[in-house]
Amino acid sequence: MKEKIYKILNYNKYYILLFVLMCILSVILNILFNKEINKIDNLLIKFIAENLTNNRLTASFTFLTNFGDIIVFGILILMMFLFLKNKKYSIYMILNLFLAFFLNTILKISFRRTRPLDKLVEATGFSFPSGHTMCSTAFYGLFLYFLIISTDKKTYKIICSIIFLILILLIAFSRIYLNVHYFSDIVGGAIFGVISLILFIRSLKCLEVL
Repeated sequence: MKEKIYKILNYNKYYILLFVLMCILSVILNILFNKEINKIDNLLIKFIAENLTNNRLTASFTFLTNFGDIIVFGILILMMFLFLKNKKYSIYMILNLFLAFFLNTILKISFRRTRPLDKLVEATGFSFPSGHTMCSTAFYGLFLYFLIISTDKKTYKIICSIIFLILILLIAFSRIYLNVHYFSDIVGGAIFGVISLILFIRSLKCLEVL
């Protein structure tokens, strides 16, 4: 077991370093440009509130944001387990989600940024980075990866990539629209989500289990 862990860490050392560097960069940006970042975040929230917010969009984004929730993830994983011949994919989805959630929790506790006021839906915990964005990027990213490696059809790969990219972007934007996250939280969630996804996929390749 120790040998496998060491093998994974050594295989992913540059991406682990990238994760650490992004954490350090986030701290530096927060210290040096805190006022500027908050100004941009608040201006975007104000623009959305004054120009985009209405009952129909609020209902739509309240529905869409649920696709970045643990309940929907669980339903999709269960469907994979029931209907796919290769049951290991559902196990990998769980482990991948756990990694993203674990890293997100560490980051939230480390930065301890409070959420925006006047939230349109209930949201608890700290704000940076966005958990919905980070976990959705990792979860649907791996889902897309499994779909891509399962076929040689380029058209199918392109269509699936576009669909999942749009879904992730809509989930991310829903968090800003519903005023539970700042724009910088979304950017951080997306970046760290991609790094988490890469770390997990490379770990699977390292263990030669795909």
